[in-house]
Parts: sequence; structure tokens; C-alpha cells
Amino acid sequence: MGINLINVMDINKLNLVIGLIVSVGTIVGFVTGFFSKVWNWIKNKIKKESSVFEIPKKTIIIIPKPNRNATWWHMGSTEGEPAMQINGDFTVTNITKYNILLTVSKMKKPRSLGNVMVKDTKSQYHGSYPIPPGATTEMSVYFWIIPPYKEKDESFTADIAILDQFANKHWIKKVEFKYT
Repeated sequence: MGINLINVMDINKLNLVIGLIVSVGTIVGFVTGFFSKVWNWIKNKIKKESSVFEIPKKTIIIIPKPNRNATWWHMGSTEGEPAMQINGDFTVTNITKYNILLTVSKMKKPRSLGNVMVKDTKSQYHGSYPIPPGATTEMSVYFWIIPPYKEKDESFTADIAILDQFANKHWIKKVEFKYT
């Protein structure tokens, strides 16, 4: 019986020492951020395996052209119906490591989808060209509004979004279109 009592006391002391070591380790781990770093490392490993590449949230910077006729509209017609033809010219820079393709333009008010044309950085042609990483080029947007919501000689202001291949919307706020 004497031996069993000593073994129980030794086991209790061993449990106490192990408990203290675990407690101190836990406290030190939380204070130093060790567990947070391990958790972030695990999340990054899982994230990298789940996607082929990182999709950027912002891909371009858009700057208005300084010339007076960079943004304008004119009364036109489509299939005999009166229509507003709206045009805007801008400078655009790709700020990512990927080729960026601008897919569509969107006007907030009046609600409308439009075309985007980008100048090829290797030629004088305009069309659906990708913008290479770090490159700056010209961009034009075109809208047709049917029926017109403005009268001739009236200017108007609109917010325009340019969408890229990642479905990011890049807003250009308060663009003024003058009647020409």
C-alpha cells in the first residue's frame, strides 16, 4: 500500500507539472501571437491551393482626357428612332501584373450599358485589346440611349463604371457630357 500511495503522489505531481507547462505555453503563445501566426499560415496554405491565382480588386486607374471635347453627346437615330449618342475619351493605366481586358461600360443614370474600346499598345488600332501590366493607353466609351432623355443643347452629368474581366467596377464619377 505504501508503494501505491507514492505512485499516486508522483502521478499527481507529474500532472501538476504538465498542466503548468501547458498553461504557461498557452499564455506565452497568445501573448506572442504564435497561435495567430500558425492559424494564418494554415489559412494561406488552404487559400493558395483553392485558387489558381489571386483575383485583384482594383486593376486600372482612369483619368479624364484634358481636351474640351473628350466627353460629348449628340442627337442621332437608330432605325428611324431618335437616340442620344454619348462618347467619352479617357486615359487608362493597368496597375496589376495581369493583362486586363475591359469588357463593358455602364452608365448609372440613365441606366445603360455601352461599349468600351481600348487602343492597342502595339499599334494604332482600337478595339477589345488587353492592357499589358503597367501599360497606359487610350480608352473610349460609347452609349446609345433610346429614347433620348435630354433635349438638344442640354448638357448632363453621369457616373460611369468600366468593368474588367474580373467583374470589377471602376467608377468615374460626375462625368459631364456637353451637347455638340
